[in-house]
Amino acid sequence: MPASKFCFFGVSTSEGALGKNSGCENAPNYLSELFSVQLNEFELTKNDVELQQKEIVLQSTEAFTKCIGKKVVFFGGTHDITFSTFKAFAGMNKDSSILIFDAHSDCDEGLSTPSHEDFVRALVEQKIVPPQNILLFGLRKIYPSEKEFLKTSGVKQIYFKDLEENKEKVFKEFNEFLINAKNLYLSFDVDVLDSNIMQATGYVHAGGLSVPLAKKYFSYGLEKATAIDLVEFNPKKIKLKEDKILKNIFNEFVVD
Repeated sequence: MPASKFCFFGVSTSEGALGKNSGCENAPNYLSELFSVQLNEFELTKNDVELQQKEIVLQSTEAFTKCIGKKVVFFGGTHDITFSTFKAFAGMNKDSSILIFDAHSDCDEGLSTPSHEDFVRALVEQKIVPPQNILLFGLRKIYPSEKEFLKTSGVKQIYFKDLEENKEKVFKEFNEFLINAKNLYLSFDVDVLDSNIMQATGYVHAGGLSVPLAKKYFSYGLEKATAIDLVEFNPKKIKLKEDKILKNIFNEFVVD
């Protein structure tokens, strides 16, 4: 898909990660060079997460308005930015849905200002999106408080172990979600990838998606999505040529 069909924005902050993934704020510029795309940087106030979230909502709304007819891509930053970018998306698109590739559910008990550990729960509790319009894909590390929430929340979930055990069932569930999604936002947390190929992030757990699986499911999601974010990549933590892995997965989708 040619780059002319995309608008790229950088959300250079890791402050919503509570100090647990410092370095992600450098990812937007790193990724823009990696993919050779022109990046429009958000202007954010430092050391004020609550104000930053308001600024991200406002500037995301401006981005969607400016880029009508194109897919909007946000390079983060930590995963908390998705709370604000998606909030702007949902505010402009009725019946919005969000597909989240992530090893974690990000449904911990919430803080007053959503963080990268609880933003999905905040999206539900603040009624920004109906829970049945959320699909968490590739989960492999869930904490006790999150399990209790997910049992009754209505949020759709596909675990990494499901991919290993019943590929046909998983693809059917995934495809049904895409078919029913009217306005789709896609969020890709790099920690969904296999820890043997991706350690340049905050939380690394054994297992995860291979490059072929990531390409397959991302490409299907991208066909339907009109907004995308790529988050939690930390250039300071590169150990396994993770930048080349990301280029392998995404380059054919975001450049000519």
